[in-house]
Amino acid sequence: MLATLEDWGRHSDVPPPPHAPALLAAACQNIVDCCGWPIERHTVDGEEYDGHGGRVLTLHTMRLRQVHEVRVDGKPVAGYRVSHRYAQLHHPHGWPQGFGRITVDYTAGYDPVPDNLAALAVGLAARAASVPAGVVSETVDRLTVRYAQATALDPLDEAALDRYRLGARP
Repeated sequence: MLATLEDWGRHSDVPPPPHAPALLAAACQNIVDCCGWPIERHTVDGEEYDGHGGRVLTLHTMRLRQVHEVRVDGKPVAGYRVSHRYAQLHHPHGWPQGFGRITVDYTAGYDPVPDNLAALAVGLAARAASVPAGVVSETVDRLTVRYAQATALDPLDEAALDRYRLGARP
């Protein structure tokens, strides 16, 4: 998880409510969904890729740590080079064309999780904790607050996540 109750104490002056773990889990999932990959350190076994005949294969991750094995049509492949920075595999003879012909086992992600992501997760969870249970919106002096919107990622949150967001998949 991107943030824990310990992080709540470091990033919020508001004491965590009894349901803080569930709020943190939801906030972390919103961040992961927005970024398009798990972010924290994780291992992937058998992620499938389509071959386009080019020499470079871009993995669906960031912060590539290690490539354990690459297979084409189920058979291990050697001779490729790894760009950890761009999460890419270069094969001098090119990758074969075809749907699902390439599978990759790898480890990627941040360890530890960047502090700004933990702070964002705590902020989202704390904001969600302030929403009265069962209330969808409230109007006072012609100002309406929609609580469903208050618990979602806003444009500033999304902008803060831009550097962790995967690009479009081919």
